[in-house]
Amino acid sequence: FDPPSMAFGNVPLNESGSMLLRVTNQSQVKQRYGVINLPTEVKVEPPLDELLPGQSKDVTVTFEPHAAVDHTYTLRMKTDLNSDPGFPLRVSGRGVEPPLVIAPQQIKLPARAVGDTITASVFVNNTTSAPQCFQVKLPPGVPFTISPLVGRGSAQGDGQGRHLRAC
Repeated sequence: FDPPSMAFGNVPLNESGSMLLRVTNQSQVKQRYGVINLPTEVKVEPPLDELLPGQSKDVTVTFEPHAAVDHTYTLRMKTDLNSDPGFPLRVSGRGVEPPLVIAPQQIKLPARAVGDTITASVFVNNTTSAPQCFQVKLPPGVPFTISPLVGRGSAQGDGQGRHLRAC
């Protein structure tokens, strides 16, 4: 493997971090390979594949923590030729509370007539003890606006969230 282990560092809860893992077939025969017994916080894409002799492929390993704790796993990659327990790959990362939380996470705007305006609101709340800045980026051509697009969340505990409007 390259790298021989994967350290994702801090990843906010319910978000993900991805890294590329290069897998090389050093044998003289074609081999199928796959990662077995994956924990729920780790995904491998593609999960199964094959390599010709001397061939290398990049595999995406994604870490998505669901708890704010340290996570350490030893993944096992099996091939047609290796016996139990497979080739080990150490994966580590830490789930952390996100610095900014948006509530609600989804808004649904009802249908409207051309020229009518409908407004919905969300709040951006800071979960840290330091002020946090944010920026909203909308894809070109979306049929709505959000304001403000740039803002600053006050420090946690002051009871003030930042109000955003979607129209």
